Amino acid sequence: MMAKNPNIPKDSRVVILRIWSDSFEAHNVKGNSQFNSLQVVTVKLRGPKDQTLPYALCFKTFHVRKIFVLLLKELSELREVMPRYWGKDKQIFPTIALLELVSNDYPERCFNTGISQKGNYTKRFGYSCLYDKATTPSCAHCQLQRMQIILNDSVNVSIEPCETCSDWWSRVEHGNVYPIPPGGDITKVGMVELTFELITNSLNDLEAWYSVKQGKEGSSAYAKKYMQVLGVVED
Repeated sequence: MMAKNPNIPKDSRVVILRIWSDSFEAHNVKGNSQFNSLQVVTVKLRGPKDQTLPYALCFKTFHVRKIFVLLLKELSELREVMPRYWGKDKQIFPTIALLELVSNDYPERCFNTGISQKGNYTKRFGYSCLYDKATTPSCAHCQLQRMQIILNDSVNVSIEPCETCSDWWSRVEHGNVYPIPPGGDITKVGMVELTFELITNSLNDLEAWYSVKQGKEGSSAYAKKYMQVLGVVED
């Protein structure tokens, strides 16, 4: 980081942060589902002795996403070097805080990002593909290859694309828009990495396409299918 940004003082102290969030039921028996599921968000400061700080405790509604975005914005501001007092040293040091990871289980991750948890196109988080139980998951041969990579402590973790399965990881398309523009045959696309940039750009393209095609036969069904492929609408 300092190599890329020479303005950061060499004596800067770096604080590593981790976010964790999850939901839980307030009562064993649901009385009001809207006000029974609670959400907790914490921030952990990594160090010789980790410190976990509470950030939010609230009902789990769609407002939780706004809280999560607010937290990310605040942590982004902490990436700027600021003089801060360190009590143990009784001195002020230039300090920067970096987010190491966000720890969520699969349902929580989908909820926080607004990505569909269910459906034929979103079986693997962060990617879109039409799931086929016979060809999408890794076959026995690919599983064995990956085991050997781990056991041999290999630096090269890539394997040749398999002709039998997609191996979850192989033959992934990347980009800032979905490979097939709205109106095209979306059944011809394999696995595509979903990013916020790709989803946003593709939804804007879909909105422009639908404003022209609205009212025509099949346009609504196609628009819904396209959003399913992007992972923002469940099947």
